[in-house]
Amino acid sequence: MFVMDWELQRINMFSAQHVQALVRSAERLRFDPSRLFSVFYEGEIASYDVTTIDSEPALHYISEKWFGFSETEQNRIFIENPAFYVVARAELIENPKTVAVPKKIDFIVVDVCYGLGAAENQHVQCPVKEFEEEKVVRALATNLAPYGTIVMHFFSLTSKKDIPERHQLANHEHQILQLFKKYFGNCYFVDVGPHLLLTCTRRAQITRANYITTFRKLPKELQIYAENQEPKFFLDLEAL
Repeated sequence: MFVMDWELQRINMFSAQHVQALVRSAERLRFDPSRLFSVFYEGEIASYDVTTIDSEPALHYISEKWFGFSETEQNRIFIENPAFYVVARAELIENPKTVAVPKKIDFIVVDVCYGLGAAENQHVQCPVKEFEEEKVVRALATNLAPYGTIVMHFFSLTSKKDIPERHQLANHEHQILQLFKKYFGNCYFVDVGPHLLLTCTRRAQITRANYITTFRKLPKELQIYAENQEPKFFLDLEAL
């Protein structure tokens, strides 16, 4: 999971995947393809304050060894249970003690999975179950700035195999969407192949027409889908 703090008027870059995620939240970007970030947002970071939280200690080593990451005051990695971090940070915001009150966050991405490395990866699931608990969803909302955006990756390998499980999956996603709407207001899913991106914001509700129009205005560098393969936009998901 990573969180980002920025001055909104200075947004002018992002990797292709994260530009698309922000477009889905109706964020207005000025995109410069010459200024792309690595997966660890190493490089031109001066205008951005980035915190990455991961429970796997090897992440820090991998980021330095293979991605050129170097920790700075504006870009750091914390090895911690992401759900615990989110809840603890929310408690400091709501009940400030002697420590400085944490700033609210402009952009939160939750991409936390379990099951990777299991036999044949047959039980990969994203996100981990803690991020579907109401206390964690509420804590995410507490951490998010008034005009911020949260994007959460949903993926289930086993649930794509047969119709009964797909019915269960759709019902489950409908419940998740209602839970997040309770705390964020405006939420929707985007279907990208076997993956779903849940996006929530307190901005005005995006419509399907807004989404399609904005998506097709992306620079050519980001037009990675044929028209009949574009991600599908859902304001709600119901049982199939």
